[in-house]
Amino acid sequence: MNTYLKVATALLAITLFAFTATPPEKKPKTITAVIDVSHGGTDAGMQHNLLVEKEIVRQIAEKMANLNKNQNLKLHFTRKEDQTVSLHNRVGYINAIQPDVVLSLHINANDKESASGVSVFYSENGAHTQNAQQFANRLVSAFEANGVFSTTEPRIAPFYILKNSEAPAVVVELGYLTNPHDSKQLQDEAYQDHIAKTLLSVIEGQ
Repeated sequence: MNTYLKVATALLAITLFAFTATPPEKKPKTITAVIDVSHGGTDAGMQHNLLVEKEIVRQIAEKMANLNKNQNLKLHFTRKEDQTVSLHNRVGYINAIQPDVVLSLHINANDKESASGVSVFYSENGAHTQNAQQFANRLVSAFEANGVFSTTEPRIAPFYILKNSEAPAVVVELGYLTNPHDSKQLQDEAYQDHIAKTLLSVIEGQ
């Protein structure tokens, strides 16, 4: 009987030790992002061959919203409809939310038809320059890895939203309306999905 009690006591001690030694599960980090859907309303943005920047960025933003299944990723949009929103109001909206990151969606254009690919910008005068630069670098790497257009190194730009957002902010030009290859891809729903998934993956990695 004594031997049995000793063994039972030892097993109970081991069980209790294992239970108390197990660290608690970490709660997944909630990431808040503002997606600045550029232009809108009376501001059409770039236009070429009936393609309009404000419409394409809104389509991609909608896909980001629909494809986001991560409950710990909270997306906010500076516009969801075809409406005019001033830069001042966009920044006010961003700073009121105080997000972890800001991503401003744009489409490029150029007099040279050969100009192509994704361009990423951040500001050296922003409140979170280092984090913005790191976010920009991750965007470029993700686009290169996923085969979403060609990319160049992130560049510094004095854009209003980049300078005045109180969060790491990046502008991404998602191709050129004036390039035949880019414009064809930007109109393709499957490719828009590909772009949206790429952007979401980078934001989730914050």
